[in-house]
Amino acid sequence: MEGLGQLLISLDIFFLHGFLGSSSDGNQIEELLKDRLSIRFKCQVHLVNYLTKEELNPQNDYTQFAKNFCEYVSKKNCQGKKILIGYSLGGRLALHVLKEDPLLFDQFILISSHTGLSSAEDRQNRLESDELWAKRFLNENLETVVADWNQQPVFNMGKLEPVRTPQEKDRKILALILRQWSLGKQQDLSYLLSQYKERIHYCVGSVDSKFVCLTKEKIEPILKDRCHIVEASGHRIIFDNPIALVDIISSILI
Repeated sequence: MEGLGQLLISLDIFFLHGFLGSSSDGNQIEELLKDRLSIRFKCQVHLVNYLTKEELNPQNDYTQFAKNFCEYVSKKNCQGKKILIGYSLGGRLALHVLKEDPLLFDQFILISSHTGLSSAEDRQNRLESDELWAKRFLNENLETVVADWNQQPVFNMGKLEPVRTPQEKDRKILALILRQWSLGKQQDLSYLLSQYKERIHYCVGSVDSKFVCLTKEKIEPILKDRCHIVEASGHRIIFDNPIALVDIISSILI
């Protein structure tokens, strides 16, 4: 322990939130991680509010985001280990960072994140679906659209629905996310799991049926014990069971 003269290891953790989210979504994760890791690490958590940064917002496609994010992290001059945690959309962005610079982070922790659709038909269907949502976010009552978004089956099993109150000024950026960072525009990045499996951990909620199926089919066969089931949690693990999630992350790092 520090009090016994043990030097603490410098650790920088970067967190990428999901769609409709903000950097504050990681507040509880930050507090819990700092508490759990303080025995060994001098821990700095960077909750990246990427939508407000010109070089990181969805005006940049996946490839450009990854290049710019790598530069953003490099400018932080981190002295020790670096960890990238990505939730949902944030995890998909993290995969593109891994593709851009596999050695920038010591570990990538993906939470409820899709590795990419394998068929052209599925990608086209997703593009069309996201375009419909983009038009709704641009043109319809925001409270109604957000309520409908939260009624999608992927979110149904969650215990806690986070409060989302986007403003009129957010319409364009939300539509741009759906168009520029649509899952339909993402190539199937599951091959990265094989290439860099020693750097990747994957977390999925135990009652997130869609992503549990994805995990069993495409992710667990590759990552094996680097796949983690978060009990009593749906898709929104960071809200449903943050304590169990931090237990897993801490066990990975300590």
